[in-house]
Amino acid sequence: MAAAIIAIAALVMQWRMLPTVPAKSHVRLTDFKAFVWIPDARKSIVMIATVFAAHCAAQSFGVFQEKPQKIILRFKP
Repeated sequence: MAAAIIAIAALVMQWRMLPTVPAKSHVRLTDFKAFVWIPDARKSIVMIATVFAAHCAAQSFGVFQEKPQKIILRFKP
């Protein structure tokens, strides 16, 4: 319940505080194709896809369901 209240408060604050930014032009399919040809954009797409896949794998196969504290502490420097 508290998380829902915090999420709603954040949404309302963003809605009230952030300015509207009008679009300069319509987004076309060729804009997405051009975006993929940028090397840094490709790296970020691959990183986001990797994190998403790791998250889904961890949730699906129960990687952190037993003792997450032991797993986390094992990787502590």
